[in-house]
Amino acid sequence: LEAIRAAIESRPSSGPFHKPVNRRQWPQYYEKISNPIDLSTIRDKNQKYEYRTADAFLKDFELMKSNAIKFNGVGAIISEEGAAIYQIVKDKIEESRAELTHLEEAVQEQMSGKPKKRKKRGSPKGGSSGGYGSEIMDFDLNFD
Repeated sequence: LEAIRAAIESRPSSGPFHKPVNRRQWPQYYEKISNPIDLSTIRDKNQKYEYRTADAFLKDFELMKSNAIKFNGVGAIISEEGAAIYQIVKDKIEESRAELTHLEEAVQEQMSGKPKKRKKRGSPKGGSSGGYGSEIMDFDLNFD
C-alpha cells in the first residue's frame, strides 16, 4: 500500500494533497470539511497499521477526492486531480487484488492469535525452509 501512496505523491500535480491544508491560510476549509485527509496522514496511518484492508486504504483516497470536490467544486483543477488520484489507486488495488487479499488474510490470521501450522523440516513438501518463506510475496507495481 505504501508503494501505491508513494507513487501518487510523486505525481507532479499532487502537491496540494501532500500535507494537511494549512489552517491559518484556509480556515474556511475546516468549516466546510469535517474529515480532512492527505497523503502524509495516509502514510502515517499505514505505518501504524491502521489499514486492515486495501478497501479501507482506498476509502481514505475516496474521502480525499470527495473533500477536494466539496471544497473546490466540480471541474476545479484540484478536484480533477483528486478524482484522478482516486481512480489510479482504485485501479492499482484491483490489479493487485489477489496478492492484497492473501496479505490481508495473513494479517487477520496473525492478529487472531491462532498459531500457524508449520510443515516439518526436511519434509518433501516443506523443503529446507521448514515452511518459512512461503508467506513472503514479492510483486511489482508498475505505475507507468
